[in-house]
Order: sequence, then structure tokens, then C-alpha cells
Amino acid sequence: MQQLIDDSPFDVSLKEKESLCMKEFVEASSDEESFLKQKAKVMWLEKGDANTKYFHNMLKCKNNKKMIASVMRSTGEVLEGDAMVNEFVTFYESILGGEHAQPSLPDSNIFSSRLDANISLEEMQDLLLVLWRF
Repeated sequence: MQQLIDDSPFDVSLKEKESLCMKEFVEASSDEESFLKQKAKVMWLEKGDANTKYFHNMLKCKNNKKMIASVMRSTGEVLEGDAMVNEFVTFYESILGGEHAQPSLPDSNIFSSRLDANISLEEMQDLLLVLWRF
């Protein structure tokens, strides 16, 4: 189909056929995915909570998906095991600071220096009216 469209790009009927084929493919893929999900749910309901081999295999699969097996440095070097752990520690220490790093606190006068304390009574009443509407 793709080759025919490439050979005659202005043929509208070929594009319509391709569109129809694509629509049917998407529907079939969606149906297959839905079927497989339902099948997996049935399998889980039958064997999942019965402390079976299936249950333990599912736990292994879920745990393996969550595990980080290796990391790659910006240099392209792949790290595993303790080297990977040390790389994580080094990376986050460079961002957050060392072991005894003190967090920097904002200047305590930042708000008082930015706020204008000279608000007239009329401005205060207008502000309260606006706030009371909500």
C-alpha cells in the first residue's frame, strides 16, 4: 500500500484505502490489547493470591521493573553495583552539598523590605471588600 501511494501520490482513493486499513489496524490492536488485559486479570484472579508459582513469578517481575541495574555516566561508562551507588552519592552531594552542608536560608528582611506599610484606610477597605466577595 505504501509503495502504491509513493508511486501515485495524488490518488485520493489509495489514501482513503490506507486510512481505512490504518483505522482497522488500530481497532484490531486495541481489541487485542483489551483481550490480553482481560486474560491477565482472569489469570490473576484464578492463581494470583493462592501463593502459587505464578504469584511468585509476578512478584519477581514487578520487583525487577522497579530495580535500577546500571547507570551510564556522561562519559559513556556503565556502572553497576557499588560503583553505581557511589556515583549516585557523588552526584547528589555535588548538587546538595556535602555531608554537613547547611541549607541557605533566605534573608529575613526580604518581606519587610518589599512590602509597603503605608496603606491608607480607604485602600484597606477596598481590599477587604474585594476579599469578601470571594
